[in-house]
Amino acid sequence: MTEFRGKLRTKLFWAVLLISLISSPIYTVTSKELLEKDFTNALFGRFEKNIEIYRKVANILRDKEGKILLNDGNCYQIVYLMGKPEKFILPYQYEFMPALSNPALFVNYVVAVKDRNSDVLFQQFEGGIKGFYPIFDEGKIIIWEKT
Repeated sequence: MTEFRGKLRTKLFWAVLLISLISSPIYTVTSKELLEKDFTNALFGRFEKNIEIYRKVANILRDKEGKILLNDGNCYQIVYLMGKPEKFILPYQYEFMPALSNPALFVNYVVAVKDRNSDVLFQQFEGGIKGFYPIFDEGKIIIWEKT
């Protein structure tokens, strides 16, 4: 009886894991949440049509030294295109809030989407950042570099 329960438990575990692996990408691609859908499409290499601005930003930052403060909720394309996630301080990381409070101590670059409603970085630094100057301000994205 115990052997049967062990085998049943193992088979049940693998069945649930398989269902989860199959259904997760399907769920996120068909999600009504736009950012979730966009993120999943990016993971599969399908980006929105206007990706050129993100390529420009990634190319500017690719060879720069130091950390980059960025909100990947609306700039995940840059993180993906650079292929170096360790260069970023992102909202889910412990350092994000201290870096938001005093970026000069933590980062050399700050990247923001110029939209007060969707980017906490732009809300905080719309008027500029002490000790930083803009090196890129085109379309909807601005990059500040530490002086």
